[in-house]
Amino acid sequence: MKNDIFNPGRFGKLLVADLRNYISEHSVNLIVFSLIGVAIFLIVGAFSIIFGTEWYSLGLGGRTTIMLITGFLFAITTPAKVYGKITDKSAGTMFLQLPASSLEKTLSMVVVSCIVAPFLFFAIWLVADMLICLAAPGAGDAIMLSSTQIKDFCIRALTETNSAANAMNIQLLSSWWIFVDDAIQNILYFLLGATIFKTAKTAKTFGCLMALGSVIGTVIMAVMVFKYADNFMEFVDTYGSKGINSIYGNGWIANHAILYDTISDTVVNLGLIALIWLRVKKIKH
Repeated sequence: MKNDIFNPGRFGKLLVADLRNYISEHSVNLIVFSLIGVAIFLIVGAFSIIFGTEWYSLGLGGRTTIMLITGFLFAITTPAKVYGKITDKSAGTMFLQLPASSLEKTLSMVVVSCIVAPFLFFAIWLVADMLICLAAPGAGDAIMLSSTQIKDFCIRALTETNSAANAMNIQLLSSWWIFVDDAIQNILYFLLGATIFKTAKTAKTFGCLMALGSVIGTVIMAVMVFKYADNFMEFVDTYGSKGINSIYGNGWIANHAILYDTISDTVVNLGLIALIWLRVKKIKH
């Protein structure tokens, strides 16, 4: 019996075709983003020679910060750049008429946007960063070899700024997976936006997320003000100074922070994938 919802062989062929299309049409964008760190490193070093007396450029902290900022920009702009055509009458029709189901197209979009593109970006960036460190010893350690050092720095910063929240936050920092599923979630928001909006997809998605965050924040604040109307300032002083750990206390969430974060993010991510699938399924030209 023919399976019109999901066929592994058909999905594999679609994914391979999607990957080839991504490499052939978007490799320049990938390389440009991935080598921004090298360009900034050389520019800062050149200015240090022009306006100073010796070569000086970015260390581990500066290079890591630039990598994270550039990676974020690359991640949120990739969905619209690769799949924004789906809402176009001509290019979108070609994509929708591919011999695959809506679910297979959706999963292929998710794999390319959330896994393949970010992986290639960071692979190229980290290799280029390692070459920088080999060519310029003054740059310090390569980012790829400094994950433990970066994590220890974050833990020290938390220890100095918010001691009451240390137990939960340090537990979260012990696993890099929490950053991965959060990153996937952010990309899925923009992939959904790429299938909904016809123009300015990334900007409109970002604006909607900001507006949604403002509404949710306002509602939460209103509820808290109503609930603690008599002693609201005391509530702010108490919980604001102690942080999130003081709210969750020593309960299940505080003691299983990684598991709770993974479960909650997985539920949201599956919901976003379902919305993308419904949108792909209903697009008509």
